[in-house]
Amino acid sequence: MAASGAVSLIQIQEDLKKLNQGENREENYMKAIEDKKDAMLQSLWQINVVDIESTLSHVCQAVLRDPSASKDAIISRAKGLKKLGTIFQGAKTAYSRDSSLRSENDKKIDTSLSL
Repeated sequence: MAASGAVSLIQIQEDLKKLNQGENREENYMKAIEDKKDAMLQSLWQINVVDIESTLSHVCQAVLRDPSASKDAIISRAKGLKKLGTIFQGAKTAYSRDSSLRSENDKKIDTSLSL
C-alpha cells in the first residue's frame, strides 16, 4: 500500500518535471497540479496509514510484551488497548465528514479542497 503510494508520487513528480520544460510552464504546472491533486492526496494518505499502523503495532507489542510487567499488568494493558480500540472504531463513523481522507467504503476524496 505504501509502496504504491510512493510510486504514484514519483510518477506525478516525473510528469510535473516534464511540464516544466515546455511553453506556458506556470499555467501548465498549475493545471497539472489541480488535475493530480486527488492522486497526490490519496498517495500521501496511503503512506501515512502504513506509518500509523506500524507505529501502533510497535507500541502494542512493547506494552504487551514488557518483561518487567506482571501477568496481571499485561492483562490490564490488553483490556485497556481493546477498550481504546473499540472507542476509536466507534468514533470513526460518528466523526466522519465529507472531506475526510479515509478510504473506507471506497469513498472518493473531496475535490473541493484547495492545496
